[in-house]
Amino acid sequence: YGYNYNGVPGSAHSQFGNSNLKWEETDKFNVGLDMTLFDRINITFDYYDHQTKHMVFAVPLSFTTGLGSIYQNVGKLSNKGVELTVNAVILKAKDLSWDVTFNGSYNKNKVVKLSTDNPIEGRVQITEVGHPLNQFKMKEWAGVDPKTGDGLWYLNETGSETTNNYNKAAKRYLGSANPKFIGSFSTNFAWKGFDLALQMNYSLGGKIYGSNLRYDEQTGASFYNNYTNYVYDHRWKQVGDITNVPRLTAAGSTADNHSSRFLMDGDYLKVRSLSIGYTLPSSLLEGTFINKVRLFMDAENLYTFTAKNYRGFDPAGIGSDGVQWWNYPIARSFMFGVNVRF
Repeated sequence: YGYNYNGVPGSAHSQFGNSNLKWEETDKFNVGLDMTLFDRINITFDYYDHQTKHMVFAVPLSFTTGLGSIYQNVGKLSNKGVELTVNAVILKAKDLSWDVTFNGSYNKNKVVKLSTDNPIEGRVQITEVGHPLNQFKMKEWAGVDPKTGDGLWYLNETGSETTNNYNKAAKRYLGSANPKFIGSFSTNFAWKGFDLALQMNYSLGGKIYGSNLRYDEQTGASFYNNYTNYVYDHRWKQVGDITNVPRLTAAGSTADNHSSRFLMDGDYLKVRSLSIGYTLPSSLLEGTFINKVRLFMDAENLYTFTAKNYRGFDPAGIGSDGVQWWNYPIARSFMFGVNVRF
């Protein structure tokens, strides 16, 4: 409801039904190896090969049908990869202990088959046989002309020839949203009454498309609207300026159209959690009805280190398709407290 017309309340369907739609099916092969060395190091290694058929995709339709897509079972997907976990006890003594855990996962996915020979192509991504899901394909940004401040794009699918005419530029394959390597690192340390636990997550190799940046970093498409400090600080101002942000214009700017100007590296290292505590010596509690007292501070989502060209709140909060659309950052929180055991 809410699709009103000519002042009259109305309703409309939000998606087409498909009576032939069925569940995806996945054939899975997994093999693993577990090892313990010197009673201090534990290693787990896994290899997997998952083949999914009857993949469900939103297949584009002509808007003359009333909607832009319909969900269909259209193909087959391959996922192959390895996972590694290493846990090591660094120190182990009466009043001192320290262990670390590292894990990482590498995955390679590829579309093996679609229901037709035609790829499913959108404005910035394409689903195509022989390529991974969430493959970015768009016009490649070539920077700003130092003489005029005009935006430039690469003219052909390959090569270094450029053009300031957006419509003449060809699309190129420019990586995917899928990280090449993801994982975490954690450590636990204890000495006498002090204890510390730290966890960090990381992601490497994926791309993020800042679709929201077409508005936040606009240089003329919405001339009277706001733009970010990044645009103000880096925009082209005079002949000879070397920058990646074109000149501001009131006449509209094709530089704000979809292109790799807004494609960023999605690499990050996130300090996910930190816990610090101190347990009072039991001698201080003698003669009381209290068995244990621990003072602590817990912090979540302390800080995220990102790629130099990333412009957004938090790459960890972006969906699997790698498209950023004013995504809210993950909240940072701190907790202080006392645990008392009777």
